[in-house]
Amino acid sequence: MKFALYTSVLNQEHYDVLVVPDIVKTSRAANSRDGITGVLLFDGLNFTQYFEGEAASVDALRANILRDQRQSI
Repeated sequence: MKFALYTSVLNQEHYDVLVVPDIVKTSRAANSRDGITGVLLFDGLNFTQYFEGEAASVDALRANILRDQRQSI
């Protein structure tokens, strides 16, 4: 089991809060498929996320998050 915790900021230059429901919907499906559990907090600008699962799944999710241009980490 491995976990990750990060914070990031919504890229307001190109996106607004309307992208968040899509992030949640897509993430729920992918995380369920990959055995990832956790929590995502969003305050209208900042994200904080904790997630856990098998090491390979956590590493893959972390890599996807780092590539996601909807936020700045």
